[in-house]
Amino acid sequence: MTRLSDGQAQGIRMRNPCKYLADLYTKKMSKKRYIDSTNMMNITIVGMGYVGMSLAVLLSRRHRVTAVDILPDKIEKIKRWESPLKDPEIEQFFREAGSGRRTLMLDTSTDTKAACKNADIVIIAVPTDFDPASGNFDCSAIETVIQGILNVRSSTPEAVPGLTNPEAEAGPEKPAETTPSGTEALPLIVIKSTVPVGYTEKLKAAYGLQRLIFSPEFLRESRALYDNLYPSRIVVGCDNSTGTAAGSSSEPVSKSSSGSSAATPGSGRKDAELFADLLSESARIPDVPVLITGTREAEALKLFSNTYLALRVSFFNELDTYAESKGLDAASIIRGVSLDPRIGDYYNNPSFGYGGYCLPKDTHQLQAEYGDIPQELVTAAIESNRKRKEYLAAVIYEKAQKRLLEPELHEPGLLGPEFHEPEPFEPEPHEPGILEPKPPEQLPGSQTAEPLLIGIYRLSMKKDSDNSREAAVWDIMELLKEKGCRFLIYEPAETDFQAHVSVAETFADTKENSAEAEAAKAETVKVPTPSNETREAPERATAMSEEVPDCSEIPAVTHDLSSFKKQSLLIIANRYHHELDDVKEKVYTRDIFDRD
Repeated sequence: MTRLSDGQAQGIRMRNPCKYLADLYTKKMSKKRYIDSTNMMNITIVGMGYVGMSLAVLLSRRHRVTAVDILPDKIEKIKRWESPLKDPEIEQFFREAGSGRRTLMLDTSTDTKAACKNADIVIIAVPTDFDPASGNFDCSAIETVIQGILNVRSSTPEAVPGLTNPEAEAGPEKPAETTPSGTEALPLIVIKSTVPVGYTEKLKAAYGLQRLIFSPEFLRESRALYDNLYPSRIVVGCDNSTGTAAGSSSEPVSKSSSGSSAATPGSGRKDAELFADLLSESARIPDVPVLITGTREAEALKLFSNTYLALRVSFFNELDTYAESKGLDAASIIRGVSLDPRIGDYYNNPSFGYGGYCLPKDTHQLQAEYGDIPQELVTAAIESNRKRKEYLAAVIYEKAQKRLLEPELHEPGLLGPEFHEPEPFEPEPHEPGILEPKPPEQLPGSQTAEPLLIGIYRLSMKKDSDNSREAAVWDIMELLKEKGCRFLIYEPAETDFQAHVSVAETFADTKENSAEAEAAKAETVKVPTPSNETREAPERATAMSEEVPDCSEIPAVTHDLSSFKKQSLLIIANRYHHELDDVKEKVYTRDIFDRD
């Protein structure tokens, strides 16, 4: 590797620190081994979230891909070349495919078994949510897919115990020759879902799988296809890697836990290189850093990567909390701190807290992985995120009270009759971990005679996103609800309605014991559509024990931005948008740099 002068190295670090680290610690592929049409593969991808959907589009440019999901509506959208997710590159590719300007060899199915029958490769990208009760990821969806593959490829399928509990004993590994007679050759199975450390090895042993590898993803929500086209690195974990960059035979970049290189390359190594080639050949950059390592290392690498991102978010959020509390200019402090090339001017915009598909669950999983091993930082990131939301809820509540007590700041009579000033908002301390709502009788202070109406500008946790999963605003709303606040949520008309039913159910009416609330339970949520008609809220994915409370007095969700601005006493926005400029005086946000 060519040695850089100090000046050259400094320039690279400042321009692109991630690229610098990749060049330093991995050997880039000497050449890309493109797979021509004679080597076209049948690839089945199970799970059409951001990971699966972006991979389906990426790989269908050169291979026959079947996209599988259990939700028929999502599959129907893909058939019509409509992206089920908000992702500009996926949307662009689909528009081009629909108009005939781009060829995507993409089929769809809701039948996992049928889609896996003739597959050369099956990529599993199903959800693995963190289960607080067990203290681990729930990997049952992965095991369901694998059992389906075994059943459809075998004339005498055998039931194999699952590993939903990753700590369960796996038993001895089954050699290939003990597979039931009549079994077809199994495909290469690639786990893209995030899993506990050691899970892939246990899965291989329990199911007697020889061709099972793990490949973590490093994708941003809403830019998943872009990050597959321009990857920061490609990591594949297998059971017998040498720890060298794919396509090379020297310069090790990863070693086993014992400090020595792993075993001689075998089928696991070949499969890992094959999958790395599939991803690298589809990238738009010539030399993607590729790391082939053990499965445990790859699993841990994923968890540590996301936990570092959570730590970084928490650091700048705590900086912002301090600056706001002391009346300092947070933007100036962050800019100055970020000029240090070791820190960098990226991923440093304050927010209401980290959320989304990955960071909350992955930090909790890594915390669980440590067990009795001493650590403070992982737990600190989780606790910092919780305290950030409590702090912001207190600030928002105080600002809403101030606006209500100063009539010139809001529409007269907006919230009804006399207002009784409550005591300051002081959340009670509780055990670290997942934020749990406290019963009303445990709340500090008194309630207002009429609830404060807080406007929520978008539930999504990021700009240009339609994902509200684990968004910090949920917990802030829960804390404010405990003080009697009500909420009016603005979402654009094109936003998927599914996510908002639970909002109406949970937050629409805080007077749960009132006669009005009891009578309202018989009603169904009605939400205005762009055509000014109303439609019933769709059924939730999980069964609801009761009908959603009526929100006709002040709807839980509105698509009318003008009405939203007028009715809201105070508007909170995790990410600001210029369409709020005319009511900027009533908007509370910590979005300093107008980016994620």
